[in-house]
Amino acid sequence: MILILSFRGGFAADFPRQIQDASGQIFTLSAAPQRIISQTLATDELLLHLVALERIIAVSELARDKKYSNIAHRRDLPPAIPSNPELILTLKPDLILVAHYSRAETVILLQKSGAFVFQFKQFSQIEDIENNIRLLGQLLAVETSAEQLILAMRQRLALIETKRPHHHSPLRVIIRDQSYIIGGDTLLDHLLTRLGAINIAREQGIIGYQSLSEEALLLWQPDVFIELTLTDNPDDLKQQIKQHAVFSHLSAIKNNRFYPLPSSQLSSVSHYIVNGFAQLAAALYSIPITDDMIFHDKP
Repeated sequence: MILILSFRGGFAADFPRQIQDASGQIFTLSAAPQRIISQTLATDELLLHLVALERIIAVSELARDKKYSNIAHRRDLPPAIPSNPELILTLKPDLILVAHYSRAETVILLQKSGAFVFQFKQFSQIEDIENNIRLLGQLLAVETSAEQLILAMRQRLALIETKRPHHHSPLRVIIRDQSYIIGGDTLLDHLLTRLGAINIAREQGIIGYQSLSEEALLLWQPDVFIELTLTDNPDDLKQQIKQHAVFSHLSAIKNNRFYPLPSSQLSSVSHYIVNGFAQLAAALYSIPITDDMIFHDKP
């Protein structure tokens, strides 16, 4: 991701400034945006941490979905609106945040209207998330807050990493997300590597998310089987897996090393991925999660 910054020294008062988004488009800002609409969950979560609420006029519908969102519980959450170009434009935003996976037709219509539509793209490593936070900080003229958040992420990640044991052979792990096996070039693969574990899917040449037959997993026999879940009843899922015709034969299941973990945290591409990292470390190494390892948010 390339940044083109025309301001001196990175101070919030330095305008105009130019910034390039993930699509390659270069924007010239004459002032910091004050009417922001977010249409991605990652930027929803980051905005609430980085800027004053009065600058956020709307967030995405996913922000209110407890299955996916880490901010759904907040009573001060801005209005959540659908990805509807006409509705978005009636709110007269001076900045609309999208991602490369946003609905293409919506993005095109918004761009054709002349709206300031800024796109984010890379999410496969912690460094990508840091870069997005830094870019958002420069875009919104909150550089100091962005750097503080990046530092807080690094401190928590480092603390979690110091807790993992180094004396035994690397655990061989499968992570599944709604029937998709998570392979290489993904954020979760990156996190497993940081925790000293082996992602069997990457080892087997799988890149990204791939559907795989349940029977194929029997050949891999993971030490640990992790399932990203949207349910509020992980114990029910554990029971289902134990009774499953195929999965019941996995060594991880027989050894009680199946862990349903919340998709909202493990799939996050905002600073809340740190909480997912803590959950992952706890599952792999029975590390207690302490308050100084994770991000807390107000209700």
